[in-house]
This record gives sequence, structure tokens and C-alpha cells, in this order.
Amino acid sequence: MALRQFTSATVLILSIFIQLYCTTTTIYAFSTSSSSFLRHHHHHHHCHIGIGFRRNQIPCRRQREYKRLKKLNLSQSVDIDNDDHSNVEKKNDKKTLASNLLAKFSLLAPVWTSMAAIYAITNPSSAKVLGSPNVMQNALLTLMFAMGMAILPKDVSRAISNPRILMTNAILCFGVVPLLAVGLSQVLRLVAVATNTGSSLLFSPSTQVGLLLLASVSGGQASNLFTLIAGGDVALSVICTLSTTLLGVLATPLLAKVLVGQTVDVNLMGVVKSVASLVLVPLVAGLGLGHWCIPTRVHQRFIVPCMPVVGIFATLILVAGGASSLSWKTTNPSLIIATALPSTLLCLVSGVVALQWINFQNRRGKSQSNKKNKKNNDDDDPRITEAAKRALVVETLSKSPTLAYFLASRHFGTEAAAVPAAAMVTLAVLGALIASLWSALSPPPFVADDDTMLVEG
Repeated sequence: MALRQFTSATVLILSIFIQLYCTTTTIYAFSTSSSSFLRHHHHHHHCHIGIGFRRNQIPCRRQREYKRLKKLNLSQSVDIDNDDHSNVEKKNDKKTLASNLLAKFSLLAPVWTSMAAIYAITNPSSAKVLGSPNVMQNALLTLMFAMGMAILPKDVSRAISNPRILMTNAILCFGVVPLLAVGLSQVLRLVAVATNTGSSLLFSPSTQVGLLLLASVSGGQASNLFTLIAGGDVALSVICTLSTTLLGVLATPLLAKVLVGQTVDVNLMGVVKSVASLVLVPLVAGLGLGHWCIPTRVHQRFIVPCMPVVGIFATLILVAGGASSLSWKTTNPSLIIATALPSTLLCLVSGVVALQWINFQNRRGKSQSNKKNKKNNDDDDPRITEAAKRALVVETLSKSPTLAYFLASRHFGTEAAAVPAAAMVTLAVLGALIASLWSALSPPPFVADDDTMLVEG
């Protein structure tokens, strides 16, 4: 029985990676074009620095000074300086080694989430402990505290001061993704008719209801961690998640009524209390501790690099707890694929569409900015920065399957809840994998305090 469960869980994870393979080429092509543009942009602004010198050429005045010191037998002082410099380099090498290890661990987040999902599916009895409300709440508190430690107050104020990006995120979350879910459900229905599989779980009305409900909810908290791994704007990701969570109190029931034909009850005060206790309190606590209680140098050098690892461990608990609810379907691998396929396709398609949408907006903003600058000599650029673009794409493809699972179980039954339950695993694995690929194939070309670097879409 255990071998059968392990085989079924492996089939689930392999199906996710096989379906993601088709989008890797698109992401790689985008990252290549982005990197080439950034290299050209950087060279264009800094090519004057080395004019007149080769890479290893030393100016003549420095050569004359070195010869003069050598004649005065002061070369010993130069050796001492070199020794001090080598000691500094050794210390920097140790810090670099630790930072590289933490970064590589973060880039392997898809592997860790897959292992947590397989463990939870194959060991449902032990994973039930991780799926208890208290454990999952503490894991969410830890995740949001780590995200608060990774950002600064000025990052939050900058994110709040840009309503255009917040509006773009709301349109993508509650406008574009639900429309994509409707189109995807119709495609699945046509495939069912063409292949005479209309009675299967994949193309049943309950599966379509679960898919539409998943597309109608707000963004998930795990998107903040994936944005951090991808090198995006974490503060903007946190603000986007909070805004869609509060907006979802009105948007989710309306979308459920229009798309599914049934009204779902979302308690306004309950959502506000949950957001305040599980999101705002740990976020503000981490933000205040990192900014006011810890020296800036210690915070930037030692605390911030560790926060992705803390967030990954918290996410592993959330993934294992969510995957434990899938144990009743492990006896049939085809049912696992049937419930995991809709959420997987929705995640991939919505991420690609969001990326192309933002690239189109950047091209349009660039043309408008050029026309405006010619007339008024204005330097304002309406384009979305690279960090903000990564945050928006990750926010779009990362929904809140926990909320969708709760609403589906309460209003539509266990069959409709199968898709959100599978999405607890698929969205976590896909989100971590896309973030890791994006960070590895196209490393962030900006520093934490520089928001002017743009990628031409």
C-alpha cells in the first residue's frame, strides 16, 4: 500500500514538471532578451569610465609612484597592505560562501516543496499533525514575520504610493485570471466531447466549479516568498496580497455568482480579523524589529539573506498540511492527474499572460514617454520596473487555494473542492519552480535601493 501511494504521489509531481516543460522555453527566451537589454543599458551609461585604458593597464602616474617607492625601499609597506587586503578577502570569501549556500538552498525550493508534498501524501497519518489549524497558523505567522524582516518601511511606502501598479494587480487577479479559467474550462469540455470522456472527473461540472472558484479568490501568502526568491519587489508583493485579500471580500462572491451561478458567503469581519491577526501583526512585528531594533549593517548582511530559508521551511509545513488532504485520492493516479491538471494549466497560462500584458504596457508606456519627453523635456517614465514586474507575475499565478478549498467544501461539496485541494500542492511547486528558474536564468540586475532599472518588454 505504501509503495502504491508513493508511486501515485510521484506521478503527481512528474505530471507537474512535464506540463511546466512547455513554458520553460518561453521563460528562458524572455530572460535572455532581458539580460541582453540590461547589459546594453548598463554599457550605454557607463562606457565612458574605462576610456583610454585596457583592462589591466595602469596609469603612468601610478607606475611612477610605485617605482619611486620601490627605490626608497618602501616595498615592505606595500607587502603589509597586501597582507591586510588578503585577510579582508578571506573574510569576504567566507561571507560569500555562506551567502551562496543560502541562495542555492533557496533556488532548490521546488525540490523541497515536492519532497514535502510526497511525504504528506504517502504518510497521511503523520502529515495530519502538520495539517492541524494551530500548526498551519503558526507556519503562516512565521512566513509573514520573515517577509516583514526582509523589507524596509521605505519599501512599503513606495509600494503604497503607486496605485497604478496596485490597479494592474487587481485587474489581473479578478479580471484576467477568471476569464482564463472560463476559457480553460471550455477547452476541457471540448476535449471531453472529442475524446468521449465527458463522464470523467477531469471534465465534470464539479471540476469546472472548483477551477472557476480557484480563479475567483485573492492571491496567496506564498507568493511573497516566491517573489523574494525570484528577486522581485517583496514589499509590493505583500501590499498586492493584502489589497486583493480585502478586495476579494466583494469580488469573490460577485465572480462566483456570475461564473458559477451560486452566491457564496464571505464574512467581511472574519476576513478582516484573519488578515489582521495572521498577516498584518507578524508583518509589522518583523518590519519593526528589522528596522528599529537591529543595526542596519547586521540586518542587511546577516538577517535578510536568511529570510528566504525561514520562509521556505514555513511554506513546507503549509504544503505538507495541504497535501495531507489529498491522501484519499492516492489510490488512483488518474484521479490525481485529473484534479491537478486544471490548476496547473491555470497557473502556467495566467503567468504567461500576465508577463505579456506587462510587457505590452511597458512598450506602450515607453512610446508615450518618448513623445512626452520630446514635447515637455520630462523625465517621468511610466514603465513598470523589473522588480515590480516579477512581483506582479508571481502574484497573478499564485492564488489562495486554502480559501478556495474552504469555500468549495462549504458551498459545493467535496468533488468541487478536489481542484483547490490539489492546487495546494501544484501552486506551491510551480510557484517555487518558476521563481527559481527566473532568478537563475535572469538574475536580478538591480540593487535593493535602486528602482530605476527597467527591462524593455
